Amino acid sequence: MDLSFQTIQKYSYMEDWCEHYLPDVNPDHYPILKYVIPIIDLWLVDDIR
Repeated sequence: MDLSFQTIQKYSYMEDWCEHYLPDVNPDHYPILKYVIPIIDLWLVDDIR
């Protein structure tokens, strides 16, 4: 997995998680991940419980 240290650092230090600051995770904008994003969302919801 190729991750950008700067991007990770930016979001790790972010304190204001208002909607306009969050990255766009609409599946239609990521054709390769289109079918995987809903599954990941379910995993995250399960992790919160």
